[in-house]
Amino acid sequence: MFSSLLGVIGGGGGYAANAVDYNGSSDYLSSSTAFTGVDSTSFIFSAWIRLDGGNSTDMEIVGITPANGGFIARRDSANKISISSSYGGSSGATILSSSTYTSSATWLHILCSWNGTTGQLYINNSSDLGSSTGGGNVMYYSAMTHNEVARSFPSPSGRYFNGALSEIYFAPNQYLDFSNSANRAKFILAGKPVDLGSDGSTPTGVAPPLYMKNPAATAGTNSGTGGNLTKNGSPTTASTSPSD
Repeated sequence: MFSSLLGVIGGGGGYAANAVDYNGSSDYLSSSTAFTGVDSTSFIFSAWIRLDGGNSTDMEIVGITPANGGFIARRDSANKISISSSYGGSSGATILSSSTYTSSATWLHILCSWNGTTGQLYINNSSDLGSSTGGGNVMYYSAMTHNEVARSFPSPSGRYFNGALSEIYFAPNQYLDFSNSANRAKFILAGKPVDLGSDGSTPTGVAPPLYMKNPAATAGTNSGTGGNLTKNGSPTTASTSPSD
């Protein structure tokens, strides 16, 4: 009982998350293997980010894309956390957007979900939905063969992420209502990361195609079901972790 209480006070049950630093110019992860079984009208996305620079520029966190559209999570040129996705196969459109965030030593936790027409966006466990665009289903296709972390590709290419990333989780065809604090506690507890399980299946019971939890040395290892990504450049161990 006492040890359990200490875990709650300490946040995240004492889970020690790895964090990887990307230099904003040549460090990124990539693969050209399509995720299977992900055509969907819903998703959950979670990631811990530390913004080290690149204010007022687009910096991509995750991109699951074909030539157009797909799923994109980024800190955009307006300094907002922005989630974009395709509408019925058309080019991507921003569907969720937050207030502004610029470079800081403080870690940010992004948590969002989409149920087909409307979504939720939480930053550091507080609702921060500056705007939401509904009106169409979001779809994910097996043709989406460009899977990128910390860089965008193929159109436009670049948008390198300058900062640190940790616990990147993307689960299409899954949904949780994050207005329920118990559902948010599956990802963030007392301001710290929660252990999502060896394959990311703990929050929903289903392993997502993308769950990046490894240290810098093996940063391309995907603990989810979608296959590993190639490490490009020289990502390094971040000086801090969201578990600190």
